[in-house]
Amino acid sequence: MRKILLALLGTMLATSVCFAAQEVRTIIDTTILSSTVTAARGTAYIGDSEKTAFYVFYDETQVDKILSAVVTIDTSVDNTNWTTASFRDYNGSSVSETLQTAETIGVDGTYFCWFDEDLTLPYVRMNIAGTNLDTDDVITVKAYLVEKK
Repeated sequence: MRKILLALLGTMLATSVCFAAQEVRTIIDTTILSSTVTAARGTAYIGDSEKTAFYVFYDETQVDKILSAVVTIDTSVDNTNWTTASFRDYNGSSVSETLQTAETIGVDGTYFCWFDEDLTLPYVRMNIAGTNLDTDDVITVKAYLVEKK
């Protein structure tokens, strides 16, 4: 029994290293949204990616206003002309994923979304726009691109 457990553990470790080597994480933007900077935008090349996903870390400093940020994603063939893209996320209900073009974040934490595998455009741009911002009501956002090559 012990040998079987050790063999399974060895197999799990060996395969996790193989899969981890294919994943690339890139910070595409880190910004503090305030009354002077109300939006963040990060662009990346994903043309050689097999799968693409995004994480947005959201941390608000709220004094007297209710804050939120809207996340949208654009795609492009030439990194010049942009089109709004549909993406999927986990919405926390019995439906495991929804297809959408925007998501509003209003709670500290991490938001995760991804593209379907059939997306073939080589450039992606993530846009994050804050609402109800002023000098003491601010939102810190950090957007990551995660690719499987």
